[in-house]
Amino acid sequence: MADRQIVMFDLDAALDKRDRILKVMEEKDPSWVQVARSVAKDIARLKGTVTADDVRKVMISRKLEPRHYNSWGSVFRSAEFEWTGEYSRSAVVKGKGNMQRVWRLPRRE
Repeated sequence: MADRQIVMFDLDAALDKRDRILKVMEEKDPSWVQVARSVAKDIARLKGTVTADDVRKVMISRKLEPRHYNSWGSVFRSAEFEWTGEYSRSAVVKGKGNMQRVWRLPRRE
């Protein structure tokens, strides 16, 4: 039982697994990720910030859904965005009201 708890609760392993999955999702659908990032940057320029829900609304309205649901997580996995430190609740039903990060374009000094 103790060994299972160690494997079950390992933040470094969890983050590594997340990063590997997001990288695979990005590699499987690079053109979709590129378009989604472009949309995210446009929204951030207009509003100052952007969330995954903002990007989803535009992408879905254009009938541009990813090959896999986890690909949404790849959009902000880029130095082109920085987290504001804030969260917003997602209205996506499949997300069950989960907290999503609020992003912005990096500030230029």
